[in-house]
Amino acid sequence: MRGRSLSFEQWLLLTIVVVIIVGGVIGALGGQAVILRLLDRLGQMGAWAALLFILMDMLVVILVLPGVILTMAAGFLFGVMKGSLYVVIATTTGASIAFFISRYLLGDRAVRYLRAHPRLSRIEQDLTHQGWKLVLLTRLIPFFLSSSPTTFLA
Repeated sequence: MRGRSLSFEQWLLLTIVVVIIVGGVIGALGGQAVILRLLDRLGQMGAWAALLFILMDMLVVILVLPGVILTMAAGFLFGVMKGSLYVVIATTTGASIAFFISRYLLGDRAVRYLRAHPRLSRIEQDLTHQGWKLVLLTRLIPFFLSSSPTTFLA
């Protein structure tokens, strides 16, 4: 038996609820203190530390969570050069995964939703022809989390 698929609005609401729950759990558990303890343990893992850090940072990007603590911690844990390299690898890979999830799992629903609402279809037209400009502009605005535009614009 096949269940009914969720609408775009339901997927969006579900995503927002999951992000709020994850953020609430992190906040309730002491948030930054938990992350700092995790990073301290990560620093003691030797050769596995880099791989685990990259996976953790990728998850932060995919879940559209702020990663500033991880970005700063990378420099302290691995040094500026290696830390920067690990952050670039993690955020690029995480953003790519988030893009593919958004584009291929939610893309058809988003297109149907945009086409059903005439005012929003104008946004789709602009994104189709000049999407790179919008991505560049949203990356330059510090207000946006870096993965938010990736997820939305996919």
